[in-house]
Amino acid sequence: MVFLRREDATEHRLHPEHEPLWTPLVRRWLARRGAQLEREARALLELKAAQRAVKDARATRRRDRVDTQHALAEESREKADERRARRSTVQALARDFHGLTDGQRQDFLRAAVGDISVEAFVELNATAKPQKLDYERADIYVRVATKGEMYRLRACAKEPFTIDWIHRCVGAGEVMYDIGANVGAYSLVAAKQPGGGARVFCFEPSYGSVASLCANIVLNDLVDQVTPMPIALSDATAMNVFRLRDLRPGAAGHTLGRGATDDGPALYEQPVMTFRLDDAVELFRLPQPNHIKLDVDGGEMAVLEGGSRTLSSPGLHSILIEVSTSLSATVTHAIERHGLRLESRRSVKNKAGEYLVWYGLFVRGDRGDARLAEG
Repeated sequence: MVFLRREDATEHRLHPEHEPLWTPLVRRWLARRGAQLEREARALLELKAAQRAVKDARATRRRDRVDTQHALAEESREKADERRARRSTVQALARDFHGLTDGQRQDFLRAAVGDISVEAFVELNATAKPQKLDYERADIYVRVATKGEMYRLRACAKEPFTIDWIHRCVGAGEVMYDIGANVGAYSLVAAKQPGGGARVFCFEPSYGSVASLCANIVLNDLVDQVTPMPIALSDATAMNVFRLRDLRPGAAGHTLGRGATDDGPALYEQPVMTFRLDDAVELFRLPQPNHIKLDVDGGEMAVLEGGSRTLSSPGLHSILIEVSTSLSATVTHAIERHGLRLESRRSVKNKAGEYLVWYGLFVRGDRGDARLAEG
């Protein structure tokens, strides 16, 4: 019997001479399991780090949004304060401006015009309020942006005989040709008469006045009743030039053709289509006029010569025409040969006190003797 010492027996148990067969398998499984647990631990740490990063990013964005909102609110308050201060300053300046006389206002604007931006001019023009025409029987408004348009505000006072003719002769639903309509003051009166207006065709070649005429038609809601005709009437259907002495709407004294005139030099020779009145009626299928107002600053004879068929129409009841004194006999004969007779005549003084033009009312049939009234 072999007896081992206690120390030898312990050593024998810890280090047996042969490991069990299952030991390598368990060792490999434990190694794999340990590696798996280590990977899971690292993944868990990475996940928690990512979650902390996302949370921190969200908190940062939240703080940034709050800071941005505070900054925008502060900027908005500053802008509002600036607007209030500017408005207060502008209101104070406006009160001071309203306290000036008209002359002082004009002097101020002349002195300040060089410092006014183009944008300010555009905005000022766009916000200008239409002005009321001096017509008592209806509210008629016209655009006013130039001296010429301002002058047209007093059209009724300037030509009371024209207004009287419209009231007495131009009936509701009748057709009126306004030849030389300018910005359309008398066309608007004829179309807006109480009790029913006329159907009006406005012949006006000047590009500036045509623009204002169209604006006034729209302004007074007459698009279905007043038709602008941006052509010149003459004795030939052709191309010509319209010599403009002033480019602004409402101006007058322009002439057709390149011939020399006594009205001063032209600023622009505007190409323009001219039509004989008879050709315009036929080509554009216009209704025959019952009444014609003719005021073309010296071109009356050319218009009359181009409208023989229209002037001879039995449906044409009256013509109101501005006549140069030097052409009195010629114009009168040209109209009367179409069956119209001079019923009344109004001579008009110019600023120099001279009678250079007169207005004649020609009517079809026997309407009595002509009346002469100096104005």
